[in-house]
Amino acid sequence: MLQFFGFKKDREKKPVTPRNATAALPIAAGNQSGSPNAIKLATTSLLPLFIGSPSSSDIDVPEEKERLLKIIAKSKFADLPATVFDESWLAQIPADWIIPPLEPFFDYLPIETHQIEMLRELRWLLAVKCTERYDRPLSAYQFLQFLAAEIIMHHDAICLDASSGRTYTRSEVDRMLQRDGSSVRTFTESETPSLRPFLSVTATRYGDRVWMTGHGLVRFSLPEFEINCVEPDLADSTVYLMNGLAQALIERTIEARERNVSEISLNEPIFVSTEEIVNGNRGDMPFTACLPRTESLRWKLVTRESGRRLNPDYENPREINAVLRRILGNLSLLKT
Repeated sequence: MLQFFGFKKDREKKPVTPRNATAALPIAAGNQSGSPNAIKLATTSLLPLFIGSPSSSDIDVPEEKERLLKIIAKSKFADLPATVFDESWLAQIPADWIIPPLEPFFDYLPIETHQIEMLRELRWLLAVKCTERYDRPLSAYQFLQFLAAEIIMHHDAICLDASSGRTYTRSEVDRMLQRDGSSVRTFTESETPSLRPFLSVTATRYGDRVWMTGHGLVRFSLPEFEINCVEPDLADSTVYLMNGLAQALIERTIEARERNVSEISLNEPIFVSTEEIVNGNRGDMPFTACLPRTESLRWKLVTRESGRRLNPDYENPREINAVLRRILGNLSLLKT
């Protein structure tokens, strides 16, 4: 059975709501102008990645910048426009600025115990950021991951992703490199890589229902998917669906930008295919989604203190779960 990311079923503590569980992260609300039920697309500064190493008390930032620029010059990112960088694209900050405020939420974020111990030992963090100003959509996102991987590998460091609350260590980057080839994958003209390594779903059980929230889309100033009334027997399968929906929304965003469209209307449902389900979960699925099918769900845009959310646009929880059960079954996501 799939273990929820950031959710322990045997928790006895008073549950933290999804709103509070992400409040300590520097989550951007994004551009909320435009139609009330439409997603406004805009060029944005990507949320930073925070990287630090317990084995080192300090780092020479100018020297590190020079090292990284030499690596970039020999990489597939050599032709980057200068607008990707601002004056503070790489900066050192005290770990105390980030880690202590997160302490109350460690139990609810998708972070392993050994990673929490590493974070507590950090004295400094490198904040790495860039701006999405590319002709080819989402390239800046991939470039940010490329930089993070280079820093993690060189300094045996740990990375905290500000948008999803997840962490990455050298061993995890090693596994990603072994799976994807000799270098970090880059975007191509015809393919959007799976975003699964950089997405997470948190869940909190309230009585006979589970509140499920996605994390990671905020990186692109997109709202996160949220379903707050899932029946427990559907929750495991809904994790796979939500990752597939995130992948589908990114694909739709790419298509909209290529057509110079500035908004994605929610007056029409969001479609998700079997291919997007598999890609959004990077093929890491406990059962086979074997038939090529497409399903759709209606969504409405809501605003919370922690940012924008996409909630199912149906009459009541019973209808939402009936729709979920039908869609999960049709996409081969329900155990039989």
